[in-house]
Amino acid sequence: MEKINSITGYDYKFVETSSTPELLNTIKAGKTDFGVAGISLTSEREKIFYFSHVFFNSGLQILIQEDNQSTILDILSNIFSPSFLKGIGFFIILILISAHIIW
Repeated sequence: MEKINSITGYDYKFVETSSTPELLNTIKAGKTDFGVAGISLTSEREKIFYFSHVFFNSGLQILIQEDNQSTILDILSNIFSPSFLKGIGFFIILILISAHIIW
């Protein structure tokens, strides 16, 4: 804001609000000229307010290996890996203990 003020000479004052709806209400009522916050863009809000371009996209991202060619040997080595076998062993012991308690 100080940089914008030095270029444009626009006089400004910071006003803090406690929530996003309160911020939007102050802008809508004309008490402030604009707001800066993590405001989600909705179609209803877009009808009332002008939004800058989105610079953060929080969509779902899924990563996969580029060479996605698994062989049977890869699958078997993952199944019989020590960490997987420890997990299965722990799960079997947990089931046996639970079964004896219930029985």
